[in-house]
Amino acid sequence: KRFRLNLREIIKADVTPFYSFELTSDDLVVVRPRKAHPTALSASIRIPDWADEKGREIARAKGWDYHALQSKWLAYANEEAANGNAPKNAGAAFVGYCTKQEKLR
Repeated sequence: KRFRLNLREIIKADVTPFYSFELTSDDLVVVRPRKAHPTALSASIRIPDWADEKGREIARAKGWDYHALQSKWLAYANEEAANGNAPKNAGAAFVGYCTKQEKLR
């Protein structure tokens, strides 16, 4: 119990320089390297870190491979951008796209 308390304090303080920690509802610890910059998808479309993390959570919950989901959205966003309909808020558009996908499991 003490370990879990200490871990929650570390997660709340968010002071680790190279990694971010997450404690799931199943008491699993997820450790991810921190990213210095937002994920670049194309010259004009960038996914902010918050949307990247949210997309990973949604993909995990629905049974999707995150990179496959990101690739599908990239193809869609680039196609729309080529037609002059680029997303105004790429992060929100990506999270919305992930949310609308069907569960695989």
